Amino acid sequence: LDLKADTVELNGTITGDVAGNEELLDGTRISSTATTVEVEQGANIAQGLDIVLENGAVNVGDGEFDGGIVVDKTVTITGTGYTNTSTINVAAGSFGYNVIANGVTIDGFAFKSVVEGSGVGIQVNGADNVTLSNNGFTKLQDGVRLTDSNNAKISGSLFTNNSDDGVEVTNSNNAEIVENTFDMADTGDFGVDVTGTSDNVEIKANSFKGGASRSGVKLAGTGTATITENTFDETRDGVFVSSSATYTTVNATGNSFTNIEDDAVDNNQAGLIVNASGNWWGTVVEADVL
Repeated sequence: LDLKADTVELNGTITGDVAGNEELLDGTRISSTATTVEVEQGANIAQGLDIVLENGAVNVGDGEFDGGIVVDKTVTITGTGYTNTSTINVAAGSFGYNVIANGVTIDGFAFKSVVEGSGVGIQVNGADNVTLSNNGFTKLQDGVRLTDSNNAKISGSLFTNNSDDGVEVTNSNNAEIVENTFDMADTGDFGVDVTGTSDNVEIKANSFKGGASRSGVKLAGTGTATITENTFDETRDGVFVSSSATYTTVNATGNSFTNIEDDAVDNNQAGLIVNASGNWWGTVVEADVL
């Protein structure tokens, strides 16, 4: 099938005869000149990605769509926003999007688990310069999982009651996690969990709120980390530095810590001095700060 148009609108799936069976046609059976693909309810996002050219745009309308989508080309995928919503249903043990191409942008989706506490909203594997913005992640295992992926930016998103982490960063340098909201009131381990060789991680201007058994940020990696201008309220610890960490520099400055169950900054790395200056500790009584 040859589609010769700058813009293709998909209102349903494109199927055809494959070895005597009616099947969804993929990129090996569809050629296209489209730089923009519009995907509406009843269509297939993965097929839209097959059709669009490299560096093109896939725009997704309101409705519910199946996850398990592999993004293997540089493209911008835009939904209608996580409150409107373009909803990606994530199957147990699966993912909404699996990004394996550099330079991908995903904006404006709600990711929800089919089985509560299971699945990953967006996983990024070995892909650099990925931008994830204005998304919502609810009752998954992890909202976003970065692995071996540098220069990612995660912003403007809502992470609600995911069973493990809102954002997990593993062996990924220069990650920016900015202006997100992490609501861990009912479940979850950490808002942001950093492990492995993940240098120059910036966690800035986020809001962390959770129950007494959940902490805002866990640092268990290697390199440097900056945690600034965040608010931490009703978390177990605000910032937890693991005894397994091997950081050279950790700056936790200009944050607000209120109603913290244990420690605002809990540093367990031997020999590391955390710069924790310029924070609001929820009290003016020095003995009550830590």
